[in-house]
Amino acid sequence: MNDSNPMNTSDTPASGPLAASTPPKGGHSVMIVDDDPAVLTIGKAMLSTLPYEVIAASSGEDALEKLRPLVATGRRPDIIVLDLTMPGGMSGLDTLQEIRALDPRIGIIACSGFFEQSAHDLCVALGFMEAIEKPYTSELLTSTVRKCMAKLTESEADPGSDAAAGMGPLVRSMMSASAPVPAEALS
Repeated sequence: MNDSNPMNTSDTPASGPLAASTPPKGGHSVMIVDDDPAVLTIGKAMLSTLPYEVIAASSGEDALEKLRPLVATGRRPDIIVLDLTMPGGMSGLDTLQEIRALDPRIGIIACSGFFEQSAHDLCVALGFMEAIEKPYTSELLTSTVRKCMAKLTESEADPGSDAAAGMGPLVRSMMSASAPVPAEALS
């Protein structure tokens, strides 16, 4: 953060937005996207207990603005925790599509205060690695991020693995021109 104001979620170092000279903690990074400033601040604090650089974004648009230069310089976040309901701007699903267009390897975790098991399953089918309900506990958020990071790291270590490990079956089939959409992903 730039100053001592706890509500300031800016990650802009003195030398520019997310300067390339600042290496991520532990070599991995996580972005959290939420339109509620309190949830964003608390979520960032929870994630800061992990050995990852944490980037905060206050909207889908803000996330994409921060993400583009990171992807261009090879410093994309490994995981993005993305609020699904962000009134007044891009929705979480719209943001997901834009992120996938930028870099389909990024693992994305959906979060919302309006989850049922069927919504969780749909989120996974649409391309989210995981889905969690708000309000989340520190344990739920950090364990979900660790689990997803381990899955991504494992798939990257295996040269024969699916490059789209973070995607659900519906998105993987859509990205493959010859593969039909699996019926179970639509039900």
